[in-house]
Amino acid sequence: MAHALTSAPLRAAQMNAAESAPPAGLSPLEWRVVAMGRADGSGTFAPARARDWLSHMFFGPPPAAHALANARLEALRRLAASAQDRYSRAAADATAAARAAGYNEFQIAAVVAASRAGARA
Repeated sequence: MAHALTSAPLRAAQMNAAESAPPAGLSPLEWRVVAMGRADGSGTFAPARARDWLSHMFFGPPPAAHALANARLEALRRLAASAQDRYSRAAADATAAARAAGYNEFQIAAVVAASRAGARA
């Protein structure tokens, strides 16, 4: 009888601990996007300029856009690229965009730490 009384509070405590634990990290695809963002750097944020017909004739078609088609993954790529420069306005904007895309504080901190560690290496 005592076992039944002690196991209910124990189960409730375990459930509360599971709810307050940080959610799972990033998927393998998201880590690949982080690596891509670190390699790209923040120079890829500028929009591509439109070329006129003469420059198109001499230099060929314009380069492909650097932005990813998935908005959530693009926010992650921008966060990884801009996290290398910790005091820039782009880093603050990218952090806010990552939050808006649905990433939590633990995931953002992991991406920032990985990007900064890669920048020092």
